[in-house]
Amino acid sequence: MGVIAATPTLAADKLHTKDIQDLIKQTIGELVFVKGGTFMMGDVGNYVTHASYISGDYKLTSPNTKGAVHMPWTFDKDNKPPVKVTLTGYSMDKYELTYGEYDVFTEATGRPLIVKWHLGQKVRGPRHPAAVDWYGAKAYCQWIGKVTGLPFDLPTEAQWEYAARSRGKPVGYATDTGLIDKPRNYGKFTGFPYPVGLFPPNQLGMYDMSGNVAEWVNDWYAPGYADLANKVDPTGPASGTKKVSRGGSFVQSSWGNDVYSRVAEVPNTHNIGVAQGFRCVLNVDHPVTLKDLIQKN
Repeated sequence: MGVIAATPTLAADKLHTKDIQDLIKQTIGELVFVKGGTFMMGDVGNYVTHASYISGDYKLTSPNTKGAVHMPWTFDKDNKPPVKVTLTGYSMDKYELTYGEYDVFTEATGRPLIVKWHLGQKVRGPRHPAAVDWYGAKAYCQWIGKVTGLPFDLPTEAQWEYAARSRGKPVGYATDTGLIDKPRNYGKFTGFPYPVGLFPPNQLGMYDMSGNVAEWVNDWYAPGYADLANKVDPTGPASGTKKVSRGGSFVQSSWGNDVYSRVAEVPNTHNIGVAQGFRCVLNVDHPVTLKDLIQKN
């Protein structure tokens, strides 16, 4: 990570139609740079009063507050204990990939059009998150890397969590406050996803990392983070049978859409119980702009 591996290509050849050119500009313009650092990955918990934890109305407090207890954010077992992880800087899509963006990819590569969600979604707008299996998500990120000449990929699970937590802060949700505050920073249940970016982003500038759709990451699933401990830029298990998605989705309650819960699905899952989308990362350790691309051409 950390080096631009190929010269970007913006030539007007048969591969680069106007739609692809526009998509490249949009993609680069909507990246958020995530400065690298070290954090505790996994459910770090926080100090709350026992009553507020039980009620679900998390009131964060200090260890010295009367009645304060250090409670986990989730009851899950596969995100504990937290482990120390170090990440090199990278950039990430501020929004989940949309049908408008994914349709450019399917047309350019001759893939079939993704029509709708399996759950009977009533909308398929150009700014609604695209529903794909892991292979489709991976293929898109690799393709956008090919047409830009830059090292795009799906985020690792560590990269996803670090960004969702605004560079590893001990928060429960990827919102502007780290908590759910409906309807100001989180939408009511509609039975299908919202267009991306309707509610405030987290403090890093990332939208919809809690709720809307679950998001595929690159890693194979393992029950716990032991293999990631004290590593730099960990990529997860070398093999497995299921891939990880993160962030919850519109089919779950808002309180279940935290930044710690993990879902393991076979990679060809399109939509069974969890509505999956994705976003890509650019593995370069400095911000990249469209001007950088043009100068490199």
